[in-house]
Amino acid sequence: MDDATELARTHVPRAARWWAGKAPADGPPIGSEPLALGLRKGEKGLKAVVDQTLRELESSGAAEGLFNKWYGPGTRTNLAKRGFKIHTDQI
Repeated sequence: MDDATELARTHVPRAARWWAGKAPADGPPIGSEPLALGLRKGEKGLKAVVDQTLRELESSGAAEGLFNKWYGPGTRTNLAKRGFKIHTDQI
């Protein structure tokens, strides 16, 4: 296992747990922008770990839960629904 794969395997879940406890920026959204994670070419192990983590967040419902917690009904942004899904097979 290469260093990048090991780093992702240990730090991606830890970072996700850390961010889950943080509040988003206050105020109304000023726009939308696709997000991306840059990986060095050939980092197949790292990409596999990131893709699997994103698939698990989507399939378990955790991505929906996090969206609703920070941006859904009753929050400052008060978005009625999440208008996107994570599709790692299209990356």
